[in-house]
Amino acid sequence: MCVPDAAGGKLLVGRLKNIYSVKRAGVLKGEFISMSEMTHRERFRTVLRGEMPDRIPIVCRLNIYYQTREYQNDFPEEIAGKSLEQMQLDMGMGVSARIAHDPKEMSLAPHPDDDPNPRSQIFHMYYRKPVEHVRWREGYWLYDEWRAPSGTLHMERKFAEDDEERGIKAMIREFPVKTLDDYAIYEEVIQHRVYEPTYSYYEKFDRELGDKGLPLVIIHELPIHDLMLNWVGYENTYYHLMDKPEVVEHAVEIANEKYREMWDVAAKSPAEMFMHGIHFDTAITPVKIFDKYFMPYITEFNKRMHEDNKWTVFHGDSNLALLLEHVLQGGYDVADCLATQPLVKCDFEKSRRHWGNKMTIWGGVPSILLEKGFSDEKLEEHMEMILREVTPGQNFIAGIADQAMPPSLFSRIKQMSDFFVKKGKCPLQPSGETSASN
Repeated sequence: MCVPDAAGGKLLVGRLKNIYSVKRAGVLKGEFISMSEMTHRERFRTVLRGEMPDRIPIVCRLNIYYQTREYQNDFPEEIAGKSLEQMQLDMGMGVSARIAHDPKEMSLAPHPDDDPNPRSQIFHMYYRKPVEHVRWREGYWLYDEWRAPSGTLHMERKFAEDDEERGIKAMIREFPVKTLDDYAIYEEVIQHRVYEPTYSYYEKFDRELGDKGLPLVIIHELPIHDLMLNWVGYENTYYHLMDKPEVVEHAVEIANEKYREMWDVAAKSPAEMFMHGIHFDTAITPVKIFDKYFMPYITEFNKRMHEDNKWTVFHGDSNLALLLEHVLQGGYDVADCLATQPLVKCDFEKSRRHWGNKMTIWGGVPSILLEKGFSDEKLEEHMEMILREVTPGQNFIAGIADQAMPPSLFSRIKQMSDFFVKKGKCPLQPSGETSASN
């Protein structure tokens, strides 16, 4: 039966332990829907709010797997002729809708309208004169140069054979910042970076996606991490921090200030969810380094986004064993593509018990469990453990860490989706099974 709620809407009422209702996002205040009517987008938002969904959402990154099958022309019969989006929807998954803003990959067109392949991004990034960014290609090699009055930074990347066709990015073979003197050039380059809002491109993408998913806007690595990953390299960054910490720290502060301009563009945008921060790792970004160079920036960024009601995400495809409390205290809402054993030393149980419902876990299924080196039974056992740990069902989105790779078996991907569709109906019971009425 239906009874009016305090706001004048109608709330579906039944055996309370079995029937839940939530407000439909984006409709008039007071209008309610039953769980059985949830769309993928509603389910996603419900989990992000910390509420109970109708079932565990499933959102997986299948791009590389799909592109590899397409390139090799060896689609399994079940998905032959289907688009990636249709493949996901047919398996009961929401559509993985990631919008990247990687400086290495962003268009060099002077304006998005000039881009032959316009992106769905919230901003267009470019460099003001006199700084110039140029890019060219020779075979598998990609070359980038940032030309400034103080000097030129040169970067070289290379695709392994067939990687580009499979959707795998080129690897950096020569970093732009090579010596301590190069940091001054880096600072000049970063100071001339411009973030021009392009909200209409995002809005078009969002409308076309509709209820099939919720866009995740990815806005660079953190400044210090971007320096380590893309400009200097981990090894040289640590050497430089030992030799001349003040040089590196000054460059990081210049970048931090420039990135704050990007925060404002993000906060004012129509996007709801932002990833800013990737691959925090116990070994490569250890606790002392994380506390000094990462935490102050992370805390400030997350606070700024929350002021404008945005959800914040970090990419957890790494060993977070000693950083679980740090990312929580930093204010993140979601751990995306959370990697766990047997892929890394950090285990799912420890992560979930440490965070509880204070952090939404998105992921949990290591990609290697989808490959021939493991059995169907091992995957099933792992997923049963996940359901036990996330009972009764809030703050969890089933996904792959990091994504289904070329060797993944379609039968395992299907096994995973079938498992969570069948057994993921909420509220989960302590045994890991759903209530009888489900």
